[in-house]
Amino acid sequence: MQLNKNIRILLNQFLKKKILTISEIQDILNLKQRSCYLYIEQLNDWLKELKLKPIDRDKNLNYVFAEEAKTIEEILDKDNIYYYSNNERQDIIIFLLLIYKTVSTKELKRILNVSEITIRNDVAEVSKIYKGIFDLSFQKNNIQIKKINEINKRSILCKIIKSSNKFINDFLNEIDSKLFLLLLSLLEEKCLITISNYLKDVIIKFLKAIYLSLFINPVSLDGINSYNEKNSKIIFRDCKTFSEIEEHFNEFFSQEKFKDIFLNFKECKNTALFEKENVKDEFNYFCYFILSGNISWKIKKMKIDNYEKISSSIEKLIEKFEQETFVYLNNKNMVIEDLTKHIACAYHREKIKFTFLLENIPNFIVKYNNYFLAIKKNIYIVEQLLDVKFQDIEIYYILLHLISNIVVEKVATVNVAIDCNDINSVYKFLYNELNNQIKNCNFFDIKFIHSLKNIDLILTTNSSKNIYENSNIEVLYINKFLVSHDIEIIKEKVKEIISKKESTKDINNFYEIDNDTSINNVINILSSQFLNNFIDETYINNVYKRLENNMNTVKVKDNIVVLHANINEGVIKNGYCISVGIVKGKEFYSYKNEKIKIFIFVVPDLFLQHIENVSNLITVCSNVDLNLDSKIILKEIQNKWKTL
Repeated sequence: MQLNKNIRILLNQFLKKKILTISEIQDILNLKQRSCYLYIEQLNDWLKELKLKPIDRDKNLNYVFAEEAKTIEEILDKDNIYYYSNNERQDIIIFLLLIYKTVSTKELKRILNVSEITIRNDVAEVSKIYKGIFDLSFQKNNIQIKKINEINKRSILCKIIKSSNKFINDFLNEIDSKLFLLLLSLLEEKCLITISNYLKDVIIKFLKAIYLSLFINPVSLDGINSYNEKNSKIIFRDCKTFSEIEEHFNEFFSQEKFKDIFLNFKECKNTALFEKENVKDEFNYFCYFILSGNISWKIKKMKIDNYEKISSSIEKLIEKFEQETFVYLNNKNMVIEDLTKHIACAYHREKIKFTFLLENIPNFIVKYNNYFLAIKKNIYIVEQLLDVKFQDIEIYYILLHLISNIVVEKVATVNVAIDCNDINSVYKFLYNELNNQIKNCNFFDIKFIHSLKNIDLILTTNSSKNIYENSNIEVLYINKFLVSHDIEIIKEKVKEIISKKESTKDINNFYEIDNDTSINNVINILSSQFLNNFIDETYINNVYKRLENNMNTVKVKDNIVVLHANINEGVIKNGYCISVGIVKGKEFYSYKNEKIKIFIFVVPDLFLQHIENVSNLITVCSNVDLNLDSKIILKEIQNKWKTL
């Protein structure tokens, strides 16, 4: 049994004085003699339960406490009882009644650690506060809630959740963790991936935001506890599409307590999580609502009431995204059209089922791969290395973490090396003309490439040189001033290469991220389309020479942080994406004092906002084998770096 407030007060007095009279006990507790006898009896029950000496009476009828004080104090130190305030108790009572509709006074006494009289007084106070919104009634030893509609119910729940009540937070955390870890196990089974503990925490946070914001009734703990991991994996093992997963969700969670969670994602206008001050960027709002299935409410907030306005707003948001991140979309018109259809559909329906989330996240990834290309691979690495969170766009990052681990299959890419003098004009023309028609082309300045191992196509303006004849790589000779005819030839050649790659694609070509993955492997996995093996000593030296002339460096103590353009562009200037390399002298150093090759991709404005963390970035980059969940290694690296 747990000690309530009065019993604990009485016990503390016995520990101090050892002997108390009944009148002294009455004064201490400010209660009648009858109540005092009851508390003494309950305290004795607690002592007997712990096999300790009970309180006895001496010849003068005084109450004597015989147990050693030290023994009791040790027990009390381990028994961290939390006493709720009047408002907290009332919130807990409402919360449990809204979820379960009926709650026993015995259960409330156990949770709140107060007497039944206090509970009845709290219930009476709750009835006064919410008079006209719902009714409370006593039936034997149970309290019931009656006559409350769904809108009022969700409004009250959102208000209670926002109050940061300890019991409610603990209650939700316990349910969410079990529920979402269940969902993640299904995701891992379907996508053939292993998600690290770090990413599980991030994805749970994302799902919890949806869960709490729409506030579907939480499932009972009994339902979660009865989940059989082995049996569920058999159910989901043969799923090939997200629609099939949803069908199995419906089957597995057919019980009433599970049904609302996965099938009734409805619009909610009364949530603190979607208030403007919590998300400072309209584009982040936009991404969040697309993927959370809560689009229609956002559309109404933006006062969009027809198809043309939706399309126009999407276009503006995308333009803003491109300007701020230097990441440009392929097939922008198609993206705008597709997103407009989704949002317009959601707007007219005024609700979106969980099907939308399951079926459309993969579609967004496949269709709009370049849309997320730079950031989805960068944020994970940068946050790991800096050990910081960029709070101002945290929701956006959570989405990107989620996205980068739901992608099942790597998309075939064509790596094009450009050999010409006027690289700037050729690159821009190629990017604008070719990338708008064919996705997943990576362009490289051949001067920076030490090995042509992973190059699929070389474009050169110099037809007199036959230096590539023995390379077994496709070579196209182009005019210095590209024309539409050149573009058509390049386009056909790229399509041909993509077709060959698709036909030979390995069936096991999946992303795998686990706790044992080194930081180098993470960079290779999440930045696969940037061909990290190109960043060798020759490449670094070439970049460094350019930097000495262009002064695009930031000095931190004796170390140089190199800011240069996207590898795709290969030119030292403001490009579509900024990469950050850490140079000490002209070499990279690992934790074991060996040369390494690490570049971290970040968008420029984010890096400049956190320039004060550069020294930490340098420190962590010096370790090749940094595990994703490691905290201890960080300190070891910092100490090691100081000695270099």
